[in-house]
Amino acid sequence: MSAGIGELRTLPPVEEIEGRDASRCDRPSSEGTPSAGPSPPIKCVYSASLADLCRYTFTAIAIDEATKIKGESTLIGAGIRQLSPRYRLVLTGTPIKNRVPDIFRLAHWATGGHDDATARWPYACQSSEREAFANEFLVSERNVTKEEAARSAQERRPQGRYKKLTPQVCNIHRLWKLLGPIVLRRLKKDCGEDLVPKHRYVIRVPMGSEQARVYRYHLEGEYLDCNGKPAVGAQLQALRVAAAAPHSDLLKYSPQPRSAPPLPSRSDTSWIPKYATALTLVEQVLARREQIVIFSALIEPLETLSRRLAEAGVPHLVAHGGSTPAKRRKLSAQFKLGPAVGGIAVGESGNAGCKPVPVLLASGECMAEAHSWHLCNNVALLAYSWAYDKLSQAIDRCHRLNSVKALNYHAIVCDGSVDRKLEQNLQEKGDASDLVLDGHLLGENPEELNMADLLAVAAREFSAESKTVHESVLEAEWPALRTRLHQSATNWFREPIPVIQIPQCKPHPWANRRRLVRV
Repeated sequence: MSAGIGELRTLPPVEEIEGRDASRCDRPSSEGTPSAGPSPPIKCVYSASLADLCRYTFTAIAIDEATKIKGESTLIGAGIRQLSPRYRLVLTGTPIKNRVPDIFRLAHWATGGHDDATARWPYACQSSEREAFANEFLVSERNVTKEEAARSAQERRPQGRYKKLTPQVCNIHRLWKLLGPIVLRRLKKDCGEDLVPKHRYVIRVPMGSEQARVYRYHLEGEYLDCNGKPAVGAQLQALRVAAAAPHSDLLKYSPQPRSAPPLPSRSDTSWIPKYATALTLVEQVLARREQIVIFSALIEPLETLSRRLAEAGVPHLVAHGGSTPAKRRKLSAQFKLGPAVGGIAVGESGNAGCKPVPVLLASGECMAEAHSWHLCNNVALLAYSWAYDKLSQAIDRCHRLNSVKALNYHAIVCDGSVDRKLEQNLQEKGDASDLVLDGHLLGENPEELNMADLLAVAAREFSAESKTVHESVLEAEWPALRTRLHQSATNWFREPIPVIQIPQCKPHPWANRRRLVRV
């Protein structure tokens, strides 16, 4: 395949091309008129990819984290679909990342990856076939009112403009018959090992006074795109950032204000009740001689907590997309050592050079795969992601088959913000995935919300008269919390590990916590 790469070749003149009509082979000149004679030299720059070289090399191929090949035009998906082994195994914990069509490319390649429809997978390789798959197994909605209005106005617009597909699944029996022979579903509880339980806690915290003003500014602001139309996606992203990091540089865009007097677009302080609650939770975990991972879909909350923990003298690690994968692997391996006894990690007690760390601040996007922290039994979430699989896999980094303690998952939700609806949507996506793969019927149909509906929910959830905590109060309480954090971190390395069968976390003074137990 590499023969001829880098060589310069000149095609012969048109009149010398044997077996062709010279009048049909004329090449256009720079002026656009046909011209005969030799063409400019052509350089071969082809370079074979790994998929080209290995297309027929292997008899069997197993793909891990196969959800990455679900894309139609991604390099990973195109490269994997080019491989043609005789035996194929597709491995993934989230075959349906958000909606049912996510499994289309995985199932198509696992059943042979044929160009035409077969008995095992009655869909061809074209992208239009994936659309047909989605139309068959997803509930569709049509806006009949807008269709009739456009028809009466004689507007020439495609009919698909007034039709959308929802996450709700239909034709369940046919879908099960299609996926049943090719999908082998095995959960952790099906492996014959006793799995530690997973306890889910929802901690609701109020907004800070300055944070509430920033949130209201972006909620009432008029976001417009380059065409002058409402930019709902940008506004929702701003609300999500304001709920987790009102001081973020991502809020530097200033929409047209609608309220008077004008409100601030960004906060001058990075200290909000959500961070105070997270650090209080860290202090309680350290007092129990345990480890904790704090996940966030945004980098700013991780950096803010890192500065506070460093000020309190709490050893911690920070792993997000700003560091290289090699560095993140080293940080993950260090955190995997587990709790300390006399300064030595439990997981590596024979190595005197190990430095155990009690706290890991991690990004849910880049640390949700290929990591295992079985000695850590506490997880907290600060900022939600749009993808269900990232959240689920991030939590499962600590919920392992060899975990020694029950996992405590704490969802810190900013009250009155878009956090609550994002959390609910992620749970509904998980229910839809179980419906398709396991046959677990939903108790009720999830409410489908597009971006405009989600923005309306955010406006309905927020109230300017809601109770807030002023940031100055948090700053006044920080010295006492800093002292407790430092003392707990010191004892984490010195005192022996207490035996606590069911750890119970005390809620923050401002927090309203509900406990939901899911086994």
